[in-house]
Amino acid sequence: MRPKTECTLTPWQTRSDFDLQQAATFLRQAKPNLLMCAVLEIDMVMRERAPAGWKGDQAREAQVQNALFPLLDRDRDATRALFELIKNQPGY
Repeated sequence: MRPKTECTLTPWQTRSDFDLQQAATFLRQAKPNLLMCAVLEIDMVMRERAPAGWKGDQAREAQVQNALFPLLDRDRDATRALFELIKNQPGY
């Protein structure tokens, strides 16, 4: 995955109103931990752009893959591999 921004994993107080966008912004403002940044970015894309009921629907699965594609520097093989991992995760 491409390093987009620098971020850090400084712990913060857990708050119920601390949403993913705020978490990503927080992490981008500090030193690098690119893996955590990538994970948060992937999670945010899945929560915001994956259509409901996408698993098993070819057109909706294509929408998910298209949303992930730019995160992986337009690497088709990496996108397919990540898609298969996500597809087999509960919660998405």
